[in-house]
Amino acid sequence: MRKTPYNPHPNRYRCRSGLMGWTCRLQAVYECFGEFLAYCDTYGIHLRLGFQTPEAAWAANPQVCGSTDPRDYGMVGTGIRGGPGTR
Repeated sequence: MRKTPYNPHPNRYRCRSGLMGWTCRLQAVYECFGEFLAYCDTYGIHLRLGFQTPEAAWAANPQVCGSTDPRDYGMVGTGIRGGPGTR
């Protein structure tokens, strides 16, 4: 017996906003560390994921999720979403 419903689209994810989004490993979202670092400098992505440095987030390569709503971006299964003022 399954504990969770079968998901025929394993990269699709029901986000906190209720939208259907996506899920994958952090390093699959960005082409290289340089691109991730640029987003961290602009949007504080590593802080949104609960890491103190971009290097720590990149090394951990967590499972992340997101949708068209920026507040949905975060780590899968942790409840960590968004940044300051979005919780």
